Order: sequence, then C-alpha cells, then structure tokens
Amino acid sequence: MLEAARSAAEHILESDPDLNTDENLPVKNYLQQQKENSMSKIS
Repeated sequence: MLEAARSAAEHILESDPDLNTDENLPVKNYLQQQKENSMSKIS
C-alpha cells in the first residue's frame, strides 16, 4: 500500500511539481497548512 501511495505522489509531482492545477490545489493547501502548524509549535 505504501508503495502505491509513493508511486501516486511521484506521478502527481512529475506532472504538476508546484501543485497548481485545480485537482491538486487541495493537496497544496493541506501541505501548506501542515507546514504552518508545525512551524508554530517550534516557536
């Protein structure tokens, strides 16, 4: 299962490395939110 997820993620990043398509914007927004949340825990 992890290999399938990794393969899917690689495919997404190869076709849309900046995650700017409408289909990938929710993923981009989620990742940005997670990054912000983890950074706020550091300070």
